[in-house]
Amino acid sequence: MGKYNEKDNDDYLVRHTLLGMDTFEDLEEAEALVFSLRATELEQGEHTISSFPLEGFQDLHR
Repeated sequence: MGKYNEKDNDDYLVRHTLLGMDTFEDLEEAEALVFSLRATELEQGEHTISSFPLEGFQDLHR
């Protein structure tokens, strides 16, 4: 099963993306790339999330 309920959400997600994607597959690829870039920034200390402390994030994964 994919990340989204594809039958119900494909058209909506593609129509409302700010990235100009034409297909759901393109949107998934772009999302994966953007997530990887942000995760790298977080890991290297280049970006911080001030409203969500590290402890709260870690609690989500316990």
